[in-house]
Amino acid sequence: MVSFRMRMAAVAAVVLLAGCTSGDPGTAVPTPTEVASQPHEPVSEATPTPLDGEIAPGRYATARNTWAPVTFAFDIAVPGWIAQNDGQTITKHVDDSAREISWSVEILDSLFATPCGDDDPVAIGPTVDDLVTGLQALPDLQVSEPTDLTIDGRAGQMMELSLPEGLDEASCDPPIGVQVWLDQAGGKYLVVGGAMTTRVYAVDVDGARFVLNVNIAKTADPADLAEFEAILGSMTFHP
Repeated sequence: MVSFRMRMAAVAAVVLLAGCTSGDPGTAVPTPTEVASQPHEPVSEATPTPLDGEIAPGRYATARNTWAPVTFAFDIAVPGWIAQNDGQTITKHVDDSAREISWSVEILDSLFATPCGDDDPVAIGPTVDDLVTGLQALPDLQVSEPTDLTIDGRAGQMMELSLPEGLDEASCDPPIGVQVWLDQAGGKYLVVGGAMTTRVYAVDVDGARFVLNVNIAKTADPADLAEFEAILGSMTFHP
C-alpha cells in the first residue's frame, strides 16, 4: 500500500523546492516585533481576496470558509504579492527561492504524531494553548519558546519551527523534511526543512483558533519581511 507520505511527497516537494535557498543556510531571519493594529477601512469596503494571481495594493477580505475559521481582512500596501491555492496562500517572490516569503491560513484538528516517521495523526484541541502543547510534544521537531502577541486585540502565540540539531531531513519519509500537519481541508501540507524559517502565529477568535503560518527564505529581503509584518498588523477579524 502506498503511504500517505508517499502520496503527498510530490506536493511537499513543490512546497519545499519553492523555498530552497542557495544562500548561507545559517543566515538569521529577524525575529518578529509586536503586532500592532493599524488604522483600516471597514470590512464592507474591502475587496474579496483574489483566488489566484497578483494582488494590487488595497484592502482585502477573506470570508469564513473550509480553511479560514473566521472572516478576516488585511492590507496589501505594495505590489508583488501573489494569491495561490484559492487565496489560501499569499506569496512574494514565488519564482525566486532565495527571497521567497509565503503565508497561509489553516484550520487544524490534528498533527502528525511522528513528523519524521509514521503517518499516524494525533488529535489536538481547539485552542491556541492546545496547539502550543501539541507542537511542543512532537518528536523530530524543534519548537521555540512561544512569544506572546495580539492580532486585532486577540491574544495569541508565535512559535518558530525548525529541525532539531543533528536530524538529517533526507532520512525522513518523505526525505525532504519533517511533516507537521495536513490541514482540515486537505489543501495545506506543512513540511519543515532546513532552507526556510517557519513561523506559526495563532490567536483565539470568538471560540475559534486562527492559525497563520509563514515560510521565510533565510536570505529573504528585510524589506519584504517588514511588508509581511505590516500585513499582519493590518489584519482584523469579523463575524
